[in-house]
Amino acid sequence: MKLFTILYSELDHATRAADKLLALNRYFETAPPEDAAWGLHLLLRRPTGRAVSTRLLKTWTSERAAVPLWLLESSFAAVGDLSETLALLILDPRQPVPAHPLRWWVEQRLLPLGMADDEQKRVIVEQAWDELEQEERIVWHKLITGTFRTRVHRNLVERALAEFAGVPQAVIAGRLGSDWTPDSGGFLSLIAPAPEIGGEGSASDDLAVMQSEDVEAVAGNPALGVSVVLMYSHTPRGSQAGAAAEYTFGAWHDGQLVPVAKTSSGLSDAERRRIDRFVRQNTTERFGPVRNVAAAVVVDLYFEAVLESARHKAGLVLKSPRVGRIRDDKRADEADSTEILRSLIISDR
Repeated sequence: MKLFTILYSELDHATRAADKLLALNRYFETAPPEDAAWGLHLLLRRPTGRAVSTRLLKTWTSERAAVPLWLLESSFAAVGDLSETLALLILDPRQPVPAHPLRWWVEQRLLPLGMADDEQKRVIVEQAWDELEQEERIVWHKLITGTFRTRVHRNLVERALAEFAGVPQAVIAGRLGSDWTPDSGGFLSLIAPAPEIGGEGSASDDLAVMQSEDVEAVAGNPALGVSVVLMYSHTPRGSQAGAAAEYTFGAWHDGQLVPVAKTSSGLSDAERRRIDRFVRQNTTERFGPVRNVAAAVVVDLYFEAVLESARHKAGLVLKSPRVGRIRDDKRADEADSTEILRSLIISDR
């Protein structure tokens, strides 16, 4: 649990993507495979569910710390993070206790917690308080309330694991998208050497390698990727009938979509026809050659880098954007934010 807590703290405080990559690589290099598997599972936001309600957790903390609920709520308002507030109110263990690994905490405490009744839950939670230090309690509270999040994008996790494993990032992305289990065997299968195309490896790995080469062809470097929403379609004035349109894609910022890229590169003819048909049927406003459309189409967008730009509303712009695929499995509100894009800016300063 200590290693994962250190990783969470480093990711939470890091402002540069390079520092986050370093923290992730350090974790994968030092954590045992069975722990790294669960760490990866949690980083990728695979749900473990809410095992304890915040109402119960507040009540138990209030009684354990002998602090009235109104004072607890006031402290929460000052701190701004409930998990941290509760961790601060609980005293550290009076004597040293065995340091259990992350796998133990998930399999022996977190998962059984979700099936226990309220009385049993309180026993498990209070035992955890007696066995965890303050920083670890913060992570524990977030895990049991289903509020665990990290300021790291999936792309960075994939890249870090690819660097650790020494295989193409697209291979890692393909494996992570499959039905793997968070145990030592599952983790080792994720980082296994990539087979040569045309060899005896799996067809999915061969396809992932080919996709990797296709994406990296943009600039000869591993491309970054995010999910964005179609906002506008633009057909240049004076263009001939049937001329290809360009599309503006946006990311979320303070509850609104803001443009981050304009491109049609990467789309097949069939995908262009599909998007054009959607545009015709879902135009909300029209300004000359520009059509605003309903926020519904999500695509994966690949690019070389995120650059800061005062000329753009989002404060950033994507270098060499290219559409990877249309994401029929994602709603518009599940697309990425400008905050995530900012986390991908790698600065030398």
